[in-house]
Amino acid sequence: MKKTFKELVKLGSIYSLGNVMQKGASFFLIPIYTAYLGTYEYGIIALMGAVSENQIFYPDEAFSAICKKSTDSSSLNKYIRRLVGMCYIVLESNEQINLFSTPSATGLFYAKADDRIILSEDESLIYKYADLDKFNEIELLNSLISHQGLIRMPFSTPFGNIKRIIGGCSISIDRLLSTSFDLYLMKSSKELVSANNSDFTADYEEFVFLLEGTLKLITAYYDNNDMFLAKSGGIDSSVLLAALSKINAKFSPVYFPYSGIGSKAEKTERILTGKKITAIVDNASNLWDEIQLGVKVNSPDFLKTNKGKKSFVIICTTSFAEVSKQLEEMGFIPNEDFIVSPILNDLRIIDELENIKQRLIFTSGSPKQESDKYGGGVYELEVNGDTWHHRKVISGNCYGLTRCGDNFVTVDTEIGIFEFNEDYEIIRSQELPQGTRAHGIDYSESTGSFYVVGSYLDAVLVLDKDFNIKDKISISHKFERYGKPFHHCNDCCVLSDSLYVSMFSRTGNWKLDVFDGVVLEIDIKTKKIIGPVIKDLWMPHNIELIGGILNILDSLPGHLKTNNAQIIGDFPAFTRGLAHNGIYYFIGQSRNRNYSKNLGISKNISIDAGIIIFDEYTKVSRFLQLPPKLSEIHSILLI
Repeated sequence: MKKTFKELVKLGSIYSLGNVMQKGASFFLIPIYTAYLGTYEYGIIALMGAVSENQIFYPDEAFSAICKKSTDSSSLNKYIRRLVGMCYIVLESNEQINLFSTPSATGLFYAKADDRIILSEDESLIYKYADLDKFNEIELLNSLISHQGLIRMPFSTPFGNIKRIIGGCSISIDRLLSTSFDLYLMKSSKELVSANNSDFTADYEEFVFLLEGTLKLITAYYDNNDMFLAKSGGIDSSVLLAALSKINAKFSPVYFPYSGIGSKAEKTERILTGKKITAIVDNASNLWDEIQLGVKVNSPDFLKTNKGKKSFVIICTTSFAEVSKQLEEMGFIPNEDFIVSPILNDLRIIDELENIKQRLIFTSGSPKQESDKYGGGVYELEVNGDTWHHRKVISGNCYGLTRCGDNFVTVDTEIGIFEFNEDYEIIRSQELPQGTRAHGIDYSESTGSFYVVGSYLDAVLVLDKDFNIKDKISISHKFERYGKPFHHCNDCCVLSDSLYVSMFSRTGNWKLDVFDGVVLEIDIKTKKIIGPVIKDLWMPHNIELIGGILNILDSLPGHLKTNNAQIIGDFPAFTRGLAHNGIYYFIGQSRNRNYSKNLGISKNISIDAGIIIFDEYTKVSRFLQLPPKLSEIHSILLI
């Protein structure tokens, strides 16, 4: 007979897992073939309470109240949403284990190893079970630029055998160690229909109660001690401010500008209306002891006092980079103990771009030249703040560029395909069939193959690790029928069993001035064309998987497209060559040989060559100009 959730509680097979570190254990194990979870049983340490059906339940009664309302895992999904604080609940049956995490839980990492599931709150501990053969560089980059589960896929880590369980979701583990997930915070279609037909006044009253009840639980949990509210000025913080005031909670936001007496500090003070500025600190000794903005100006020694050490600092000087370093040397932690005033956001972003340090290599298909500053080949570019230097490291007519282990592989119209190391020594090379005009290249670890786009073949050549041709994937029947290319295929990207190829014309009519450019998806195993995934492109080139999303450079109009082929960057040049360092895009700019086609489309057509560093969020960019004789850039890799 099926047992109810309440009955399972009595059997002792439901556990609430609080802050594990407070129990002195870093991780706990679930041996899937045993009836219980092992020797670790945890109390509801970090649970603050529950807010449910117009009732507030404090920690000692919250869990039992939820149990009474829950009869199975499905109903538990509904009520665990109401728990406030960090808590994990494990429900075990004969066939599987279900682990639920509250919405505010920090999340657990889990790995499959040694015929068991291992869970840990500590990412560094769980990684000792990582399978290094399943390391995924894309996920590593994605995790570096993301903010917990808000941007990246919630269950991903850089290792294939390690996943992450975020707050507000559940995981089911069966006896075969198979897992499945449920983001139970997402409403079902039935709930959404119900919400559409709901009464606004009732919904509003429920929201007010949930908000006030949650804040009451939080303030009670911290024994009504003074709390700090970081107010951004947005609607969310305004609602919290009003709710805290309504429940008479004590909260003490402490702000004071650090340095920069004058307009920046005054503007910062205006956006902190009603907040107390306790002190002003400035490095200029001639200003010490003056009264500014109603408070005394102090020397930096103030920050070494007890009062100074407890203060939250807002930097209000254009020399924020130097002051940030000064504060860090005093032991202040960025974003926790100090920030730069939002008044200086524009200057801060400019400063970050102007001080960027990056080394990269790029290829050029320009005609060969003796100079080490221009002509076709492979180049190294080193950016060090406001200076940058480039040099040719391999001469040739080079186009596509990809990684293979610790080395690099590129295609050349004369040599064919060759591999070189980080010292720019050519290790090996192989000729390609005459008339290939190799353009794009990518390497797949899973198939152990190189995929080389032949613009004059209307096809992709498949090469093994030794550069031997083992297959050919044709784009259409036209080349076989007429013996000449029609589509102008350019670059490619391999993802699992899919090959993505960019081309000037899907129908093969670009020579008739019909540029129906696309990114075409092809099944690698069957060599069948699945169809265009991105359409309406005008001379597209580089395709890159960045943050798990396809990015494409639509070269002639100078468009960077991503997020369902939306234009996120618009540049006044022929864009070709694409890379991303986790923060900024690095985009190659070539001399626009077809600028007349852009007349009426662009009102500023650049003929310069160089590298664009672009921030997709602020739309701010920096241009690193290269010699005009280095007119072509094709591919970029960051090193």
